[in-house]
Amino acid sequence: IGKLADGSLSIKKNKASGFWNFFTFSVSTPILTIEIPEKYEGKLLIENQNGNTIAEGICMGSIKAEAENGFVRIYESNILGSLDVDAENGNIELYETKVGKTAKLSCENGRLFAQALTASEIYTENENGFTALVDLTSKNTIFAESENGNIELSGVEFNVGATLITENGDIRGSVIGEESDFTFNCVSSRGKCNLENGVSQGAKQLNLRSENGDIEISFLSESENK
Repeated sequence: IGKLADGSLSIKKNKASGFWNFFTFSVSTPILTIEIPEKYEGKLLIENQNGNTIAEGICMGSIKAEAENGFVRIYESNILGSLDVDAENGNIELYETKVGKTAKLSCENGRLFAQALTASEIYTENENGFTALVDLTSKNTIFAESENGNIELSGVEFNVGATLITENGDIRGSVIGEESDFTFNCVSSRGKCNLENGVSQGAKQLNLRSENGDIEISFLSESENK
């Protein structure tokens, strides 16, 4: 545990696999527990080489979490600043979490799942795995890219625009709003798309691209999504 030059709290763990709950690392090795003061507005950097990382019910400034071999799970938390999660070999899971600024989730080999995530901007990247975005809300934009795996949406909402890209996989699911609220830019090189470009000229931009897969998007009102 150390303090970086900018005042951030840094935590590094590179021995044995395990998990941490409310900043608790554990397996068959000694447990490392870090209690963060309530509404701590500083930054936290976590580097976990071999083990799982779990955060529950935290409220703080910003978090950057890196996991080389293990999953990262964050739920029922309030991040006042930005959230940056990078998992090399393992899943990323977020549940019922609010982020004041940008939420960035990057997964190289694993599943990326985010439910009830609210942020100013949301970015997800998944190289080899399935991406599921459920009940997401962005005050501005959403960007999701998957190289080898489907992107599935359910009740996703944004104020400005969304860009969804897959190289080898489908893009399917539902977006909050009327079809007339959106302008589509839909490209499916070797698949089908149920949206027709140029039909709607709404204020919100919806960009969809799949190299080897289908695109199928439906639209829901807020009442239908409850």
